[in-house]
Formats: sequence, structure tokens, C-alpha cells
Amino acid sequence: MDVRSALIPQVSENSRLRATRPSQGEAAADAMAEEILARPDAAEGLAELGAVAGSRRQATHLRLVALFAAARVATSLGTALPCPAALEDPVLLDAALQLGLARRFASLVADSASPQLWRWVARRLALAGERGTHVHGLWLQSGDDPAQAATLAVDDFLGSLLARSASDPLVALWCRSLLRYARASSEFLGAFGGELKRRDPAGAATLADWLVLTLGLEAMRVAAALREGV
Repeated sequence: MDVRSALIPQVSENSRLRATRPSQGEAAADAMAEEILARPDAAEGLAELGAVAGSRRQATHLRLVALFAAARVATSLGTALPCPAALEDPVLLDAALQLGLARRFASLVADSASPQLWRWVARRLALAGERGTHVHGLWLQSGDDPAQAATLAVDDFLGSLLARSASDPLVALWCRSLLRYARASSEFLGAFGGELKRRDPAGAATLADWLVLTLGLEAMRVAAALREGV
């Protein structure tokens, strides 16, 4: 199976990086993964995907789609990603940012076993202005300055979440992530609660209400800390 030739039709409409919508890139990767998993030589196809993703001689958008497809196939086959070095390639990370695919890229990085890689990617994403649980979560996971991870989380909450309603599914997902981070690091919780109350006391109270509303008793301690400003 010539994986590169099979990839080209999947991304033929996405030949210009800046014209690609995130959904197109992810759909191309998922379609390629499904095609390979349906074949008896899926392991061979995975190796070929890894070769495309790891080769700087290939077009960047092909490499990125191949990386995402390889990750999905590897997970399904219960094996390791064949191209871990691709996660360290700044060209692919920059492309993921341009394409709006940073969240998916970061999820692959988070599954790696390299705190140094977590730290590098989290910093690159933050410097690029990216915000979201994939940024502050990865930063916190790296163990590098929980207070900075808290600042990024406050930026994300105030910039993209506070205007939503309590019934928005993203609110529940965000609250669940916050609870996980708070349990992992008391320093993160203290910095997050203090900065949020300083920047937007009403927002801190709203988040405390959301935590109890969406997660119930398990979130009471974090909600109380937010109301008190820690």
C-alpha cells in the first residue's frame, strides 16, 4: 500500500495551509486511519504513515495528516507511535497552530512520556497566543511553574468560557478539567483562585456555582476555595 499516494486525495482540497479548516484536516486524518485499519496489512500501513510524518521532504500538510492518522491507527492496534520525533518538529507544531489543529497536536504530546516535550510544546503554544485546556493542562502536566499554568487557565476562562451559559457542554468539560488540575496541584488551585478573584470576582463566583451545578459534591472544596479567593 502506497500511503503517500493514498494521502494525497484525502488532503487535495487542503493544499494551502492557511486555507485549511480544522475539521478538514482532522477528517482527512480520520479517513486515512479508517482506510488503513480496514486492511490486513494495517501494521505496514502504520509504518508508512510514520515515514511520511517524519520526512521533511514531504509537504507539511501531508505530514501533519499522516501524524494524526498514525496516532489513531497506533492506538487502535495497541502499539507505539512510529514517529515520535515528529512531535518535536517545530515545523509541524507551527503548521498545527496555523491550521487550528493545536489541540489535537497537544493531545498527542500529552500522551508521550517526555516532560521536556510537554514543557516545550506548552510554551510554544502559549507564546503563540493559544489558550485552552490543552495549553494550561499540558503546562501543568510538565511540572513547570503551576502558577503560570493558572494564569493561562484564567485567561482561557475569562476569554472563552465566562460568556457561555451553564448548560453549555463545554462548561461541564472545562469544570471537570479544572477539578482534575486542582486535585493534582494545590499550588495551581491557589494561584488560579487568587488571580481569578483579583481580575474578576464575579467571574470567580460564577465558576464556583458552575462547579457545584455540574459536578456536585465532589467539587465543593474547589468551589469554596474560589469563593474565598484561596
